[in-house]
Amino acid sequence: MDIILPQVDLARAMKFAHRASDTKSPIPALACIHLRASKERLYVEGSDLYTTAGVYVDIEEPDEQGEALLPGLFADYSGMMPEGMVRLNVHGGAAPSVVMSSVAQKRRFSAQTIPAYDWPVDKMVASKAAPVAPDVTVPTRALLDALLATLPAANDDETSATNGMLVDLKGGRLEAVSTDGHRVQVHRQDLAGYPGNFRLVTSKRNIRLLRRMLEDNASNTDASLAIGETTFCATLGNYVLMARTLPDFVQFGQVLDALEWGTRLTFKRETFLAALDACSLECSSETVLEIQRGGALKVGAKVLGKITVVDEVTPEEATEMKWPKGTVSLNLGINPKYLRDAIGSLPEADEDFVLCFTSPVEPILVTRTNTDFAGRPASAMHLAIVMPTKL
Repeated sequence: MDIILPQVDLARAMKFAHRASDTKSPIPALACIHLRASKERLYVEGSDLYTTAGVYVDIEEPDEQGEALLPGLFADYSGMMPEGMVRLNVHGGAAPSVVMSSVAQKRRFSAQTIPAYDWPVDKMVASKAAPVAPDVTVPTRALLDALLATLPAANDDETSATNGMLVDLKGGRLEAVSTDGHRVQVHRQDLAGYPGNFRLVTSKRNIRLLRRMLEDNASNTDASLAIGETTFCATLGNYVLMARTLPDFVQFGQVLDALEWGTRLTFKRETFLAALDACSLECSSETVLEIQRGGALKVGAKVLGKITVVDEVTPEEATEMKWPKGTVSLNLGINPKYLRDAIGSLPEADEDFVLCFTSPVEPILVTRTNTDFAGRPASAMHLAIVMPTKL
């Protein structure tokens, strides 16, 4: 197989495909990148048998059809090649090898590889035979915003009951929810002209691959999702992602509806984040919010069991709905990373945000200033809930 194609397209395809590879698998082929050349296109894919990610790349000078397995390091080597056209030359036989070289400059990488027939993954992604379910169209920008807002709170531990994320489209409203057992982040957005319905529950790793696919194809208007009982297939531009789904997501709706929010404080986003940054200089893994009744909020750090006040932030607006009798101030312990992720997940255009709390042992709410607290705050378009820590 001897083909010539643009370096930018090859590097982007290899990096995306390699993210789905399993470098620790006992099957050597799963640590490689699989290439399948047809008349005018090259299909680049990686897989761990549960998740398969692939990209179609147009070939400038098509040659004979063929298959090859490239070592995973070629995902990095392709990015080191100079811009322009790149030649891929694969030699078969008893000792297969691959050579990647620049057409215009003297730079090349070569390595021995394994035979292409060792690739254990079925060609289900390339052919898209037997679709898992009818395709549902979703706007690329809206889906990407939902994933970026909720991904930080997803659990990395795949053995945990709270692992995974929920992406749901119903009645023209897109909803994304994630939790790791210590926090919950919810993002909702109304979509006009998208009547389809779907419910996707999958692991954080698959959501990261989906996010990468959306970021690489941000110029494309719509993404297509087909969701079955155990798998889903996402297509956007030349990208294809097929992965497993999870059985179901934790029931969070009743929990949110049961929560009550006492005091509400509105802060300038930039000022509050600056106070958190100053607090992090104290080398503390725990931030303490000392809230004065009707006054300012003091941000401190707990170091060696001692609370040190670092900065003071004055709220733009304060609404005290409930406050323990005789209490002058309250100390709330909170993980600074969780609080920063909650504030950072708000839309960039929001200069202010609302911080709600009831007591030092009840959840803390971070939401937008336009949240309707007269109705059901849990139905807000965007909210983040963080459990406090014990001081």
